Amino acid sequence: MVNGILRKLVVLKENEMLPLPKVEGDDRSQARALATLYSHPVVSVYLLLLFLHHY
Repeated sequence: MVNGILRKLVVLKENEMLPLPKVEGDDRSQARALATLYSHPVVSVYLLLLFLHHY
């Protein structure tokens, strides 16, 4: 069952039909969306956003 779901996700990604999270809202919402999009830990993305906002 899991294998079928993963195959379906691969097909959707190859056809660029996967829904992407919207990167909007406050810093935490943006961090969650970017972390999901790029498969990184939310905490790391949030800290990077805080660091970049200071410069």
